[in-house]
Amino acid sequence: MSGCSPLTHDRIPVWNTTRLRASFSIGCSIQHTRAKIQSLTDQQAQLLKRSTYGGMTAEDAKEYDARRSGIKVLVQELAQLEKAGKEEAHDPRRSRAPEGP
Repeated sequence: MSGCSPLTHDRIPVWNTTRLRASFSIGCSIQHTRAKIQSLTDQQAQLLKRSTYGGMTAEDAKEYDARRSGIKVLVQELAQLEKAGKEEAHDPRRSRAPEGP
């Protein structure tokens, strides 16, 4: 997984940095959540492959169920993050410079 590094753009207008940081933060959270889901899903697939040949122990079943529950929570979190990102991107109040001096 590639990491999300801090923003280092000096030429961004001050009025736009807060929005950019919020969008960056949401994007980073989405990326991190997707990576966690992928990792847990890979572990599930490995366990299912092993259980095909040797069966699944009670402990394996508990781990499988715990990961499945974790994946469900992460998928819900990802949906909320993606919704927040879309709302952020389409909010016309956030896409123009503030008025005033």
